[in-house]
Amino acid sequence: MIKITFNPEFPKGVRWNPSEIIDHAEIFWRTTDSNLPLIDIVISFDDKDFRYYPANMGTVLSDILREHKLSSESSDHALELSGYPLADLSFDGETVIISPISEFEKNQQIKTNKNDYISALEEGIGSLLDEIDRTGVWIRNKRTNIA
Repeated sequence: MIKITFNPEFPKGVRWNPSEIIDHAEIFWRTTDSNLPLIDIVISFDDKDFRYYPANMGTVLSDILREHKLSSESSDHALELSGYPLADLSFDGETVIISPISEFEKNQQIKTNKNDYISALEEGIGSLLDEIDRTGVWIRNKRTNIA
């Protein structure tokens, strides 16, 4: 099972559709310039959690959007949170192979379905966008464009 959670927790939002255009650079700067609390994102594959440290909502949004883009393209890459690589992801058809970078976890691969992973990312992005919307820093409903 794959899930995306945040700490502190906030309500599940409306799932993000990739056709929804997001000016994440504007959101990044607006959230950076505000006094919003930092949040921690946790990406879980079964019993294995990947997290780094709490960050600005804009940083977390940039991280999760990057992850979505690269995974949707089946591009092998490093899962990065706050700029720090936590795992190498490679793709074999519809399978994502996650290899933790930690010296303690080398050779402990996790395999999961690519579509399930992308779906979890879209749910996480939607929840995060709705939470940013609730802060009043950026209003999702007024800023949404459908391509």
